[in-house]
Amino acid sequence: MKFTKIAVVIAMLSVLAVTGCRSSKDATISSYDEMSLKERFNALTANYGDWEDVNIPVKMGLTSPKRLSVSGRATMVRNKSVLISLRVLGMEVGNLYVTTDSLYVTDKIHKYYVAESLEKTFGSIPVTINDVQDLLLGRAVMLGSGTLSSDDYSKVVLSNDDAAWKIEPKKAVSGISWEYCVSNETNAVTSLSVERDEKALLAVCNYLSPVADTAVGTIAKEVSIAAEIGNKEVAMTMKWSVDDAKWNTGEVKQWRMPTNYKKIEVSNLSKVLDAL
Repeated sequence: MKFTKIAVVIAMLSVLAVTGCRSSKDATISSYDEMSLKERFNALTANYGDWEDVNIPVKMGLTSPKRLSVSGRATMVRNKSVLISLRVLGMEVGNLYVTTDSLYVTDKIHKYYVAESLEKTFGSIPVTINDVQDLLLGRAVMLGSGTLSSDDYSKVVLSNDDAAWKIEPKKAVSGISWEYCVSNETNAVTSLSVERDEKALLAVCNYLSPVADTAVGTIAKEVSIAAEIGNKEVAMTMKWSVDDAKWNTGEVKQWRMPTNYKKIEVSNLSKVLDAL
């Protein structure tokens, strides 16, 4: 079922740990040229507000290897879980669920599911549930250490060129490094690339529309992700219906382990892509 294949793609892309986007709310565009890179970094991270939970609609589209799209709804509990429900005509056809230590993908049409520990899923990439949440919402992170903040200034290297200024870690973690590009004009993150020490590119994330101001700070409205999974290039977009987001309501939907479903190993997920 093509709708659940979207969930599979999200799960596999999550293994690559990508994303991040935002802009400064208080500084004016004309002031950025007068700011030092440290000041720009502080402005970039200043509007990441705290939150407890969120329920938000999302539209997801796969653009490679084939084109398909599906609507869904995400429920996230800070420090605890991410649940993305995929629906057709109001009926849930599949879902993706991530906790502090596990990842699950459920296909309700064919009645199969995937269950794997985060440690085994991500391998050497240091990713926490908080990282996953921030990445999905377009907030820049220090992999394994949470949302970027002014306190992280000593841990990163900042550089500048004509088109953008860049953020990268001083030290690669577990052989993984990353680089954010930030617009010199708007001070908003425009892309993120993740690679291994041997300069093998794992994934690229681009931000196609402005970030949005919300009750909890700024989040990305749309993200485009491209990665190579096995011998296939996979590309997809996620568009958040920011105006319909409900923050800090305490109303959280619970995920249940499916019964009488067939379990499929994570290593076999690529076979789903072969069927596209």
